[in-house]
Amino acid sequence: MRQRYLLAPTILNLPILWSKLFIGLDKFSSNGYIVHMPAKIVPTEEQIKKVKELFDLGYGARKIAKELLVTRDHVQKICKLLGLNTADRTCPRRNHLLTEKVCKTCKILKPINDFRCRQKESLIGGIIISIEPYCKDCEKDRNKERYYNDVELTRKIARERNKTRRDHINEYERNRTYSDPAFKLRKKVSAQIRQALKKNLSSKGNISFLNFITYSLEDLKLYLESLFEPWMSWENYGRYTKSTWNENDQSTWKWSLDHITPQTHLPYTSMEDDNFKICWALENLRPYDAKNNIEEGNNRSQEEIAKIKEEIRIKRLRK
Repeated sequence: MRQRYLLAPTILNLPILWSKLFIGLDKFSSNGYIVHMPAKIVPTEEQIKKVKELFDLGYGARKIAKELLVTRDHVQKICKLLGLNTADRTCPRRNHLLTEKVCKTCKILKPINDFRCRQKESLIGGIIISIEPYCKDCEKDRNKERYYNDVELTRKIARERNKTRRDHINEYERNRTYSDPAFKLRKKVSAQIRQALKKNLSSKGNISFLNFITYSLEDLKLYLESLFEPWMSWENYGRYTKSTWNENDQSTWKWSLDHITPQTHLPYTSMEDDNFKICWALENLRPYDAKNNIEEGNNRSQEEIAKIKEEIRIKRLRK
C-alpha cells in the first residue's frame, strides 16, 4: 500500500530530501509529496518456464501477459532475460477486413459501415485504420446528450474551435459547392429561408429546414432538372450580375430558384407555418432566368401564377 507524506517546503527538510534521493528508496513529486514506490517484481522460475513454453507455441508478449495475468512489460523483461525476440510476433492490423462489429454501447452487431472509420499515417510508413467502438447512432445520442448538458459551454468551445478552423471550413464548403449540386442547393435554400424569417423578425433557431419539408434534397434536385431549359445546368446556377450578363451569349446567363407564388405573398414567421409549406412546396418552385426573376420581382398576378403552374404541369407530363 502506498503512503504519502507532505513535506513543508522549508530549509529544514533539505537534508531529508537529499538523503532520500541518494538512497533511492522513494520518489519525490513536484508538489512536495514523498511517494513510496513498490518493490520491483522479480520473475519466478515458474513464470520464466511458462513464458518459454508459450513463446515456442508462437504467442506474442501481449497474449502471454493475458495468459499469465501479468503486465506486458513484465513479460518483455522475461523475454529479454531469455534472449527471446517478440518484435516479429506483432499481429498485423485487420480492421480493413472487418465486415461487422459489436457496438460498445448498444451491444448490437452492426455492419461496419455503421461505425466511423479513421485513417492516419504510421510513423514507420503505411496507413493505420482505426474503427470507433461506438456506432454512429450511439455516438450521435452521446453527442446530443453532451450538448444539452451545458449548451452555452458547448457553443463557446465550438466557437473557439471554429476560429482556428474557419479557413479550412470555408475551403471545404467552397470545393463541395462546386462539386455537389445538392449541397449547393441546400446552402442557397437555407440562406433564402433565413433571410425571409429575418425580415419578419424571426429566425431558424439553428434548426434544419429539411425537418419541415415533405421532400428530400435529391427529390428537389431531380425536380428542378426536369424543368431545365437547354442552356441551364448546375454550373450556371447563381445570381444575376448586370456587368457580366450578355443577352447574345448564353454562356453568361444564370438561373435562380424561383417561387411561382412569391414569398412576399406568403409571409411566415416559423417553418411550422402553413404559408411556409405552401411557399416551399415542389409545385411552387422552378428554375428561372435570374435576370427576369429580378425584374419581375413579386409583381405576379393570380392569373399569371395559375398559367405558369399549368405550363409546368404540361411540361412534366410530356417528359
